[in-house]
Amino acid sequence: MSICESTVIFDNHGDIEVQVSGDTSRYVVCSRALARMSPVLRSQTRQDSVPDTQDRCNRRRVILELNGNDDDSLTILFNIAHAHFLAVPRTLSIKQMYNLSILTSRYQCTSILGPWVESWIAGVEGTVRRDDMAMVLWVFWELGFSDNFRTMAHRVTVELDACEFTNGNRLWSSARATSLACATSEQRLYRLSLTRQPTCLQNLFSWSSVRGGLVLRREAAPSAADRRCAP
Repeated sequence: MSICESTVIFDNHGDIEVQVSGDTSRYVVCSRALARMSPVLRSQTRQDSVPDTQDRCNRRRVILELNGNDDDSLTILFNIAHAHFLAVPRTLSIKQMYNLSILTSRYQCTSILGPWVESWIAGVEGTVRRDDMAMVLWVFWELGFSDNFRTMAHRVTVELDACEFTNGNRLWSSARATSLACATSEQRLYRLSLTRQPTCLQNLFSWSSVRGGLVLRREAAPSAADRRCAP
């Protein structure tokens, strides 16, 4: 990868320039690399192939709507897509992981983070502050860390109020994330009901699914019947 003025070159033979909406930076990339990485980007960059002999002035320019994501996340994503693995950081802050996982979730390519997620998570475990709990909850959800997700979900439901969960527009920038917030609120009410019916605990979180290409094993959310387990 090399940098020339405000242009970041990930592939010297790249056939397209990616420009993020609202940003002046441009990224010279290979459309095929992006297509292999993400079905969403494949659709956005689809066009007749362009010869590798073209010069910079003839590259196609693709404008991506990536509002709310920083340059670091996009750089990591493009480094992985172009096999610049040594340029991928071995540690990330909670905020960086959050931004990156939002980006990969949007472009349906979270699975490409697989070789690095263990290292990233290990670097922040045990250091999660109250203000970061909701962000970490999303990260565990998207990356498929089921045990960590259950532990953090318990902390969130017990320690955070609803106003803290969404304060300052810090979180839940997608409909899927908003659903996660709603589900957590439901779990709060459900856990309160368990003070009367502790036997229902065994039904909490007992399903498994696949998210972003990484296997996510969680126990299923309680059914309506379980939540109403009376008397």
